[in-house]
Amino acid sequence: MSFGLWVLVIGGFCLSVVAGAGLFQALFVMPEYFSDPPASLRRYQRDRSWLFWLPLHAVSLLCLVSATVLFWDTGRRTAVLVAFGCWILTWVVTAIFFIPGVIRFNKVDVNGPRSAALADEGRRWMRRSSGRHVLTVAAALSMLVALAG
Repeated sequence: MSFGLWVLVIGGFCLSVVAGAGLFQALFVMPEYFSDPPASLRRYQRDRSWLFWLPLHAVSLLCLVSATVLFWDTGRRTAVLVAFGCWILTWVVTAIFFIPGVIRFNKVDVNGPRSAALADEGRRWMRRSSGRHVLTVAAALSMLVALAG
């Protein structure tokens, strides 16, 4: 198998993990964070999942850039560019909306009184983040289409 195909395999795998792990967290982990705030945010504030996410996204970026260069003059270019575009949009939305929420929820005093308003804010934040999941699934599928092409 050629180097370019390995780039697509690894990139497709990484983007699939991004999509799958993101959906898992959204469905099963994050709802717990806002189940009884602020006390339930204690686990959220201890979360170190960035140690998983940052290297995964770094490898994804490396594969997307490499695939763009390697397959620029081929029929796989469109699928790779769609994957790259979805990945970039995910990061734009993450930077504008998701990360400020992460920072805000990390500053909450977990020893404060129970807050229905904080629970509502957390659920709203998670709902608004769902667009990121759609984009990551689209990026993964596009990279896999490039691999199949």
